[in-house]
Amino acid sequence: WGEASGGALGVPLIDTGKGNGISPMMVGSPSLIQALSFSSSGSFQSILQPNEFTKQVSLGPQSTFITTSHGRCFSFGTSEDGLLGIGKSRSLNPTIIEFPQNESIESLTIGAKHALAKSTTGAVHAWGRLPLAQSVASKPRTFSSISCVSTLCAGYDSSAFVTVTGTVLTCGERSGRLGQGEQIPDSKMPGQLLGGLRLWRNRTADF
Repeated sequence: WGEASGGALGVPLIDTGKGNGISPMMVGSPSLIQALSFSSSGSFQSILQPNEFTKQVSLGPQSTFITTSHGRCFSFGTSEDGLLGIGKSRSLNPTIIEFPQNESIESLTIGAKHALAKSTTGAVHAWGRLPLAQSVASKPRTFSSISCVSTLCAGYDSSAFVTVTGTVLTCGERSGRLGQGEQIPDSKMPGQLLGGLRLWRNRTADF
């Protein structure tokens, strides 16, 4: 539900009676996204595989992203910055995001103009108008300068990562958000925080 003119809600087009449809401007109550749901009566077609379900929902500017239990990602909406990750600027219906080597995706994070995804192997993929990049990446690219990532976050003009060993890395435009010291230039490659901050996780405390 919400403002729907950009296609970010993935709801069916309104029939105009003229053989075409238009996207609704506003949806005031929860509306079923049929392509990402199952119908016991078979009244509509789902793009999900058997026993596949939505695991994560992420929202971007005029766009929505779905990660499923099978490690697949879908996007829909509008973005002139390549944020959809599907090679085009608009999709009214959920469209699968194709990753290198068909990697299974565990989680993704959406920034203002770029997105990051972590595969089940700890590899990182990025797309959109990446900070400091000269061009838009309309489809995912492997972030080869970093691996074994546990957590990641895409920000406005920067990105942050936590590795499986607890090391915190950042990259992007010098804005005070990198945490690498005020004198550093823009950072295209992930670097450690000033002082080498490391996060630790006590796995014995998990329950």
